[in-house]
Amino acid sequence: ILLRMNGPQGEVSPGFFMPIAEKHGLNAEIDRWVLNQAITALKARDRHGIPTTFFVKLTPDSMQPQANLLQWLDRALKQAALKHGRLVLEMTESKVVTMLRPAQEFITAWKKLGGYFALEQFGSGLNSFQLLNHIDADYLKIDRSFMADLPQHPENQKKITEICTQAHEMKRFAIAEWVEDAASTSLLFACGVDFVQGNFLQEPQPLVVNM
Repeated sequence: ILLRMNGPQGEVSPGFFMPIAEKHGLNAEIDRWVLNQAITALKARDRHGIPTTFFVKLTPDSMQPQANLLQWLDRALKQAALKHGRLVLEMTESKVVTMLRPAQEFITAWKKLGGYFALEQFGSGLNSFQLLNHIDADYLKIDRSFMADLPQHPENQKKITEICTQAHEMKRFAIAEWVEDAASTSLLFACGVDFVQGNFLQEPQPLVVNM
């Protein structure tokens, strides 16, 4: 799920408005709005028998206990009563590291509710797999820096293969982001990734909430 804001001259990217939101303490409220839209869309797709998984990125504010996001999510998901829908919360590896204890407590509680979690920009740190000793992530979204001109960089292909091998040994799924061409897609599956994401497969589409 990608977030955009409607501005007077078109779409505004989160890189512009989210820092302003953070300054005014609005991040957790925005996260909840995005999650509500995602759950509503999942419910609509569920009603039409379309199995769907949505990945929603959280800001660190939402993982703080005072945000009460888990209680809200528990109620919202029970009310939606999804049969074939799945919600995956995600956060970048670097942000999880900086708030390890609250992240660990949040993710553990989220998993108890039946939720799923993804670490984004995985592999960018020095001890990425050691982080999995503390964070129970279902999906590892490989850092986009490895994807640039992938066919011309055998060292990145080797690194991706190593990440996928370790991920599978630990019963995790590996996802490649920012995939822009057929050659990279073929190489990534040869390296062992489970899923690819990027404009080569499909450019982002508006989320249809009421189907």
